[in-house]
Amino acid sequence: MNLIGEIVGVEAAPTVTAGPFLTEWAESKAVSKAPATAARYAQIVREFLAAIGPARAEKNLGTVTAADVFRWRDGCIKRGLHPTSANQAVKILRVVLNAARRQGLIFTNPAEAVDMLPAEQGQRETFTREQIAALLAADTEWRGMILIGACHGLRLGDASRLTWANIEAGRQSLIFYPAKTSRGARRKPEEYPMHPDVAAYVLSLPAGDDPKAPLFPRLRGRAVSGARGLSREFREIMHRAGIRTEGEGEAIKGGGRGASWN
Repeated sequence: MNLIGEIVGVEAAPTVTAGPFLTEWAESKAVSKAPATAARYAQIVREFLAAIGPARAEKNLGTVTAADVFRWRDGCIKRGLHPTSANQAVKILRVVLNAARRQGLIFTNPAEAVDMLPAEQGQRETFTREQIAALLAADTEWRGMILIGACHGLRLGDASRLTWANIEAGRQSLIFYPAKTSRGARRKPEEYPMHPDVAAYVLSLPAGDDPKAPLFPRLRGRAVSGARGLSREFREIMHRAGIRTEGEGEAIKGGGRGASWN
């Protein structure tokens, strides 16, 4: 690429390797983004670098191709990631590669050649009462997560990060800062009166003296997406309940198709 630039009289792009650049970009977002968003960026970068392999990660960033992005995205889908989440991952990769392009480190952004998948996000179905009842057969922590998601609409990551400080026992309400809320002193927490089923679940748990203790210790700190992420584990719970989303093949008898949770 640099040789071609010299021939046509274009200034050569500085040489920078893919792994360090992408990693440093993700780390820089810890300063300007909400913790959950920064963690998401870092996770996407790690997964992409793992997909192209350590040898490619040590090569010039300009050697990353659209085919690399296609294979990585398609691999995400094969691992069970919802198309909407896969599209978001590609968008994040576009952002970091656009940063490299603006700095003159690459001439084009290969991720921009990757089209978005038809996720039909606006038409996603909700779980039926029968499906929710089947899902609630999960273990204790997932049962609480599912109740909170179904009754209060919390995102998967927000629900997993709840601590005892988020529980207002006197008013029987949930108080928390959603991950999507902007940073800064002016942001305000959201408070929801607890649904009776959620309140009964919370009161059944052994509460300690530490308000920072997680409500769901096993699930706390887990990434939402990825091979070992919460979304993947929830999808496995769905399958055990006989529920499959569109495009996953026929459902188990008695189940049917349903929504997903991200």
